[in-house]
Amino acid sequence: MSKKDEIKRLWADTFGDSREFVDMYFDRVYRDSDAMTILSDDGHLVSSLLLQPYSLFFHKRQASVSYIAGAMTRRNMRGRGLMTSLMIDALEASRGRGDLLTLLIPASDYLYSYYARFGFAAVVFTDIMRYTSLHSFAPADSPASDDFTPVENIFDDKVYEAMAAMERDLKQSVVLHSYRDFLNILDDLRLDGGRCEAVADSDGNVVAIGWARPAPDGSGSIQVDELLFRSDHARQAVLRRFRLRWPDKPFAVKAPVADDNRRPTRRAMARIVNVEAILGLLAEAYPHLSLNMRIADTLIPANDGVFSIAAGKCSRRESSRTTRLDFDIDVVTLAEILFSSPEIGNVMDIPARRLHMALMLD
Repeated sequence: MSKKDEIKRLWADTFGDSREFVDMYFDRVYRDSDAMTILSDDGHLVSSLLLQPYSLFFHKRQASVSYIAGAMTRRNMRGRGLMTSLMIDALEASRGRGDLLTLLIPASDYLYSYYARFGFAAVVFTDIMRYTSLHSFAPADSPASDDFTPVENIFDDKVYEAMAAMERDLKQSVVLHSYRDFLNILDDLRLDGGRCEAVADSDGNVVAIGWARPAPDGSGSIQVDELLFRSDHARQAVLRRFRLRWPDKPFAVKAPVADDNRRPTRRAMARIVNVEAILGLLAEAYPHLSLNMRIADTLIPANDGVFSIAAGKCSRRESSRTTRLDFDIDVVTLAEILFSSPEIGNVMDIPARRLHMALMLD
């Protein structure tokens, strides 16, 4: 049996996904090069995860990150430290790829504390805006007017091009999606009875895209996984398209966290795997920034030390008693600062941007 087939079998035994989803995932998404495994003495798969490459748009600079999916251990082998070993290996592999971060979405709330042991920080949040089944999303100025036309062919290249552009225009740090990801997202939606809607303006420019599906929690509501838009009117136009598809359902719309939202919903976690690289990008984006930081990291020795930001660069240096430190923190706190709101960053004199991540086939 191939490595792919063994991982697929363990996936089917571990998670509650439909056979159709598992087949699609291993036909379209899975790559052997992403798979990290532990084998038993007799050569059978006992634990595995996928370390998938993505890009991050961070302060208008693009960098590589990895996303951990499908972390699992055979039931009769759990509690032996196999996943601990695999997670540490994954962090080292992610750093070796040149990543800034390793990302994951805990499958259950209790796993947030488990992954925190490996230096992951809960820094990815989402707003959930709820609408009743009576909400029509009609234009506020004139219910009869609509300046937008639906895009009939969602596979048109201009839809993905608009998605890629609007992701980069979010005023946050954001995980980007490739065209391959875009097609996989559409396949996933189809299997769940969902749909992607896009609208164009009078010049034919795609100005809003949304992805929605029946909520997986069985509540009977419609979950809008992501909405990208150029204006609020365009956003409303996409929601009207969804209302035509689901006329009598309440909607739960996920959105990037607004800075005035004090009770956002936890979404995912991030682990900084290269402190010097992420601070170097920050220094490049803000050449007048000057800071000395001592960062503690018990799992990645290269992250443990003093880092100086000056003249648009970051360097790791030996600590001395005469070094003036602006911060003496661990790697988790560093992530919490870098991916906090701009207002919190201003208080600490560090440019901060919230981290947005959506449409990860979770």
